[in-house]
Amino acid sequence: MKKILTVLCFVLLSSASFAQYYGNQDAQLSFSIIGGGAVAFFQVKTANNNLTANSPNAVGYGGVSLDYKINDYFSIGPALSFAGKGGQTEEQTNNFGSYGVTEAYELYYLQGSFNFIGHIPLGDQANIFLGAGPFYSHSIFGTSKINDGGVESDGSVKFGNNGDFKTGDYGVTSEIGFKTERGYIFGLNFDLGLSNIHQANTVYLTDNQIKTRAIYLSFGRSF
Repeated sequence: MKKILTVLCFVLLSSASFAQYYGNQDAQLSFSIIGGGAVAFFQVKTANNNLTANSPNAVGYGGVSLDYKINDYFSIGPALSFAGKGGQTEEQTNNFGSYGVTEAYELYYLQGSFNFIGHIPLGDQANIFLGAGPFYSHSIFGTSKINDGGVESDGSVKFGNNGDFKTGDYGVTSEIGFKTERGYIFGLNFDLGLSNIHQANTVYLTDNQIKTRAIYLSFGRSF
């Protein structure tokens, strides 16, 4: 949580100083608002062979970012986003007979990231950009849909020591996109979670290791 608060303070302080550059696409510091959708899934490492399927889940995404231009070819970009993660799994269980259990999870996080970005100028302030850097996420809320041998149930996900998943997640994020001369941004991001978010006391997800993966497609505007 301290890491998220640090990123949030940095973004807010930087946004205040940004005001003098507003509306200037050639400014050293620019501010962006983005939103879109994502395909999220789990990377699951099991202690047994019960996992029979692992498929993606559709989630939402949105956020704000800063871009500090070092020169025409390089910049650094801290960002704060509302990031959806999750996935769907299907397991074969032998409890009281053999049958399938399907679990679908939508997990939402407040995520801070810091990217190092390269730019290919196309003239008139348009450019293609490619970047990567670390991220840290703190859980906000989540939902689940469970089909346990034909018995369906919907519920909320709990995070923390006594919950379904761990509170934090961290990893590496990468991005590629195009920015028009008017500041419109089309982007594709990929988050590679490196933390095992699995809690050992979960009822259904009995796997040893679960890591997050997400592909975000976004559209936004730079100011």
